[in-house]
Amino acid sequence: MENVEIIKATNYLLLETCFDIRKRVFVDEKGVSPQIERDEYDITGEKDGKPTADFFILKCDGIPCGAVRIFLSDDKTVKVQRFCILGEYRGRGLGERFLQYLEGYYAERGVEEIWLDAKCEASGFYEKGGYKSISDKFFEAGVAHVKMMKRL
Repeated sequence: MENVEIIKATNYLLLETCFDIRKRVFVDEKGVSPQIERDEYDITGEKDGKPTADFFILKCDGIPCGAVRIFLSDDKTVKVQRFCILGEYRGRGLGERFLQYLEGYYAERGVEEIWLDAKCEASGFYEKGGYKSISDKFFEAGVAHVKMMKRL
């Protein structure tokens, strides 16, 4: 079995690693505009003394291969954003392990619900993990999405 490590990006170098993985998946592979992929939430700033987003990196055998941004909506709700795994690492169960880790991490901190906007093509992945579709299809950055939610 592969050695998997998930770390919170707490410094500039780790944040840049997250952004690099996201660029490789969303911009280079999926064709998303770089101006859309990076936005105002890609900071670890604070609002009212609380962080606005957390960033995590997934490593497999020491190599960074996945990234995610978690928008901190409030004390009980978070939103998964920019969840991605490099193409050569997909199909190995790493995405499921990454998502399960995040659910545990936030459940331990009192979060009760996780939300996300899933690409329609990826909604089955989230459904297997217990997420429920709660919206009709909508388009974001020209791609069909659906809102999904899971109670922890």
